[in-house]
Amino acid sequence: MSKKNLFTLVLFLLLLIAGFLGWRFWPRSDRPALGPDEEVLAKARQALDETGFRLYTAETGGMWWGKEGERFLYDTFAPGLVVEIGIPAAEIKLYVNSQTNRIYEYPKLTQVYDALDRFFKENGFSQNSYNSVPAKTGLEWSDYIAAYERGSIKCNVSASNEVSATTETTTVEEEEELVEEISKIYNILITTSCENDFSQAQEEQEEFIRDLGLTGNEVGVIVVKRFGNFLSLAVVYRNSETAASVIAQENGQLVKLYDSQEVQDRPTCAQMQKYQVPQEIYGVCR
Repeated sequence: MSKKNLFTLVLFLLLLIAGFLGWRFWPRSDRPALGPDEEVLAKARQALDETGFRLYTAETGGMWWGKEGERFLYDTFAPGLVVEIGIPAAEIKLYVNSQTNRIYEYPKLTQVYDALDRFFKENGFSQNSYNSVPAKTGLEWSDYIAAYERGSIKCNVSASNEVSATTETTTVEEEEELVEEISKIYNILITTSCENDFSQAQEEQEEFIRDLGLTGNEVGVIVVKRFGNFLSLAVVYRNSETAASVIAQENGQLVKLYDSQEVQDRPTCAQMQKYQVPQEIYGVCR
């Protein structure tokens, strides 16, 4: 092969590789653009990278927002950024109440709170005191909510003060034998949620609250599961650990079939069979 032909072949191969890499890694115009709220969360994630904690996004972070004199709105559509902090067993004894499994004054929580506070203030957000709940106020459900706003974008940082514990089984080799070690993994989650358009949440919540006959300015409804026109719902209250389970059928409007606030037990099997509720919705009946 002549040098000219060899050069042409090499050039062709290089262009082919460059074209493939460009297609694979160059930002693509057909990818959906991030919304204003998602852009804020993407930047917040970059700001938190240096903390070393596990970070992941949640399609529905969920957040409360309200104005003085109006009812609070629970937004199930708000995207979220979750910080997961693993708590070593040695620190559990120092910071966690063994009877309630609740954590207080944990330094790593403060580290994340401060990092997010700096991020929001450096990016032109101001703190909204009406939607914030400072730490250590005695609230049982959430020991921290910090709310921020910049124009139409509203965000809040929330952390439940209850530590979750999961069991992990690992297999190790000891004296030429495989031995299973069982250990507990302790975690606490901090969720940052942002929203720039509450209209969808407003419409959904108004419909749920009206059809279910709910009252009060601090109540919200979460869709836990949907199967056909049947729904498993959770009725939640702002800054409260109280929650109720509701099973409803959607026929133009919600028809309530079961409410744990009215019946302090599981739904009856006869009732579920009468309305042909799928087991995926009610789980266990009595």
